[in-house]
Amino acid sequence: MMCHPRSRKFHTACVNILTKLLYYTGLLPHTDSKRTLLYSFRTGVVIGAAFIALTFEVISNVQNLINFSRQKNGAKVVQVVYAAKYVIRVTVTFIVIVVFSRSSRGLQRVSDELGGVPKDQHAFAFSEQSSKSIWLPFITLLTFVVYYLSHCVTRVYTMLINETTYAEFPGGILTAAQEDVVVLVTRNSTEAVRVLCAGYLGHLLITFANKQVREAETILRTEMGDSENPEVLETVLRSAWVTRERTLGISRIIERELQLLLTVVLVADILSIASCVGEVLAPENVFKSVRLLTYMLLYVVSSVNIFTGLIKITDKDQSTYVALQEVQSRIALISDSQPPTKKPGGLVGVSIISAQQLLKDCTFGQFHSNSRPSTSSKTDIRSLLEDLQIFSFSCFGPRKISPELRAFGHVNETTIIKIIGVFIALFAFLFEQNDQPVLSHVSPNGFFSSAVSLNSFTNTTMRD
Repeated sequence: MMCHPRSRKFHTACVNILTKLLYYTGLLPHTDSKRTLLYSFRTGVVIGAAFIALTFEVISNVQNLINFSRQKNGAKVVQVVYAAKYVIRVTVTFIVIVVFSRSSRGLQRVSDELGGVPKDQHAFAFSEQSSKSIWLPFITLLTFVVYYLSHCVTRVYTMLINETTYAEFPGGILTAAQEDVVVLVTRNSTEAVRVLCAGYLGHLLITFANKQVREAETILRTEMGDSENPEVLETVLRSAWVTRERTLGISRIIERELQLLLTVVLVADILSIASCVGEVLAPENVFKSVRLLTYMLLYVVSSVNIFTGLIKITDKDQSTYVALQEVQSRIALISDSQPPTKKPGGLVGVSIISAQQLLKDCTFGQFHSNSRPSTSSKTDIRSLLEDLQIFSFSCFGPRKISPELRAFGHVNETTIIKIIGVFIALFAFLFEQNDQPVLSHVSPNGFFSSAVSLNSFTNTTMRD
């Protein structure tokens, strides 16, 4: 299902806003521009804010962890998770921002490769975004706005009511209002940038899937689907072959330039969601519940962007292979009326030497036609079937389009199911760690009372 032209314009506008925001934060260079002093300054400000947030949270929470270690019965796992939640989040946020900044040139190169396909080739709509993924940039921007506005409103309110209260900061040198200012400017601002980074990465992956990866499939289905003319089929096969090799080349660039960044973003989102489990078991007040929801929304939208792009690439790659098998089956039925001519010691009509030579001459972005026999000498159905077999085992199978990520491999739906299973197991384990069931009592104001083990902790550490 293709998107409406107005929807495409809206999608383009959202992507442009997303790109501009990353440019003004200093994490994404402008197209065809060198790194300027102002750009480097903006990059340093964002990275510096993330580092200050990390230092602040480590200092704020280290005393709590020390106090727990001195308890008679020792600290429970759920208490440690609750105490270290912000340390985990600011640590992974700092790493994501640093890695994204260092990968900015690689991102620009991938973006140039994705925009380098001739737009006048093939009238079919392989350049259009699907309706399911067109809203992701908008959802990303909306999440960014909702997250930041909600934290601004709630923290400004807490500043007003806790103006003279001292925060749980070592030395008692900060009031609660001053602490809220530091957290809003450093931690909340840099965490909001995370979803923009993931949104841009997801946009690149989805664009790659909907354009280059899909192009070979469309050629096989539309241009080879109905024709029975061997000369036409041979020409179309060569076009699909060139397209497939070009796509594999771009995939290698993505894997080389963005493998570390994609892995870091996914690991950061998973750890951040896991760190929210302690808060789910111990809700405190309305403002903290609202902030918890925005945290979860931010991390979920960030991971959805990456997972959607990677899964879409995998699905398009598989559907391209299915389209090739359908073409092979149809041409095999056509050639069934002709008796096969077996070559000594080999597959029907397949020459291993010619296949190796073909792979050697078939490079990224070009195809040496002089290395192949002339079309006029290979216009029969049987020779076309041989080429299809060579195309199948040389450009598919181990040569996958989807990038292989460290610790994740090739991401598909099974990967998400496994991650969800880990979250369920973690929640059940932490739930069991509590002395009292979390849902055993509902307070008059409508909030579930927390378990004794966490309730005693949150009463002494009210910072958020």
